[in-house]
Amino acid sequence: MISLQDVEYTDFIYWQETENFINGVASATGNIELFFDEKVDRDSSLVIYDGKEIDLNNEHTFIDIQKEGITQLVYILKDVDGYALQEGEKTILLDTTMPDIVFNTNNQKILDVLPLEDKETVHVKIFEQNLKSIEVYLDDEQMDCEELEFDVDVTSKNQSLRIICTDIAQNKLEREITVSYTHLRAHETDSYL
Repeated sequence: MISLQDVEYTDFIYWQETENFINGVASATGNIELFFDEKVDRDSSLVIYDGKEIDLNNEHTFIDIQKEGITQLVYILKDVDGYALQEGEKTILLDTTMPDIVFNTNNQKILDVLPLEDKETVHVKIFEQNLKSIEVYLDDEQMDCEELEFDVDVTSKNQSLRIICTDIAQNKLEREITVSYTHLRAHETDSYL
């Protein structure tokens, strides 16, 4: 997804996806359409994206975002008399990478089930450079967590551990492990006499 940082709506330039007004965030298709107020003279105005001047003479002006990471959009908008209406810049982030969540216990990766005898500490590591939010649920109880790496103590009373990560470009991943309680009896044997 693409995210525009520090978007301020003005009377002169509007950030919009092709079909919907979406509050400064464009779709993963990589296009941002620019709409200009009628006061803006396209012939004397200047828009530069990633070091290249954008042609403003077309009825529809699109910026094709292909570069993963952060790029800059710089603009100087003028009226027909050549007076500056507005100038500024926007940071555009293209982030198509989903967050990743890894569960470990005793240096073993947990895929979806945690076999548990009594209690265990689950180490959670989140891989995401542009993190917006983390939600951690032990069973249905939400826990406070703001770090990319943390431990959760799980006991035989618990049934699941669920993590939801969202980055600033709205890429979202939810991972859950279930707790499988395995009660071992010390004196149980398979041989009968």
